[in-house]
Amino acid sequence: MFSGQGSQYFGMGRDLYQSDPIFRGMMDFCDVHVQGLIGVSMIDIIHPKQQQDRSLPFDNLSHSHPALFCIQFSLAQTLLRKGLKPDLLLGYSLGEWVALTVSGALPFATTLEILIQQAALLENHTPQGAMLAVMSSPEIFTHKAAMFQGTTIGAYNFETHFVITGTRAAIERAQTQLRMSDISSHLLPVNTAFHSPCMDVIEAIYKDQTRNLILEPLTVPLVSLSQTVILKTLPTDFLWHVLRQPVRFQETISSIEKGDHFQYLDMGPSGTLATLLKYTLKPDSKSSIHPIMRPYQPTMTNLEQLPSAL
Repeated sequence: MFSGQGSQYFGMGRDLYQSDPIFRGMMDFCDVHVQGLIGVSMIDIIHPKQQQDRSLPFDNLSHSHPALFCIQFSLAQTLLRKGLKPDLLLGYSLGEWVALTVSGALPFATTLEILIQQAALLENHTPQGAMLAVMSSPEIFTHKAAMFQGTTIGAYNFETHFVITGTRAAIERAQTQLRMSDISSHLLPVNTAFHSPCMDVIEAIYKDQTRNLILEPLTVPLVSLSQTVILKTLPTDFLWHVLRQPVRFQETISSIEKGDHFQYLDMGPSGTLATLLKYTLKPDSKSSIHPIMRPYQPTMTNLEQLPSAL
């Protein structure tokens, strides 16, 4: 499983980069490509020489987009080289691009270039936006519509957790209203209103940029949170839907869990998807959840214990 925007932080993967030669080699490989495209070292951005407070927002899209892609791609390649091969790949928003690349549908260099172009397009052509995680049932979005005026649901995570998205002003108003109603919420470290009508202004340009991409057949089926099904082939305008349509985590997981069980490996830097799964899986599910990277846990220990855990 590969996570999306909002799961990044300064220092992510530092201990793994220092301890695992395969992961370090992959990150250095990625860094060469990133430097060639944006002119600065991604490693220096993620792991600044003066250690950054992890609570500081890592919200420069031209940096966080390639950083999230590369750190998860590198971890996936590390597991593959250690002999751990996936039966399915799941991507959450930006994570769908990582899944596509790991599946062989897109070459690494092509995906990286498109994501950096996407970041520039979003920064230059969409209004300043925000995303807010709300700890309540999505039903309140309808029942208390005045509270959410000007916003859209961008993600349905589990029964008492959803994400609203919209312009910065609209999200700030909603956050104030939620606070007055004693409903918990927190801002994600993003300045873009992904999965909202704010994306519509770039639709034509975005589709033009991605129209000539040659998507190879998937070597591993994709669990798509924008399509809510397991895909063996990609539908028309799939890349646009990843950016524009809401993320339907709970619905998709509930669907694939019917009559089956899985070992879920969270490749994200924060263990976000592992946490969402904890609240999504039914008590009688036989599936298991395996986060690898966590902000305040030794990643190397989790990685070393993973083969026996599986």
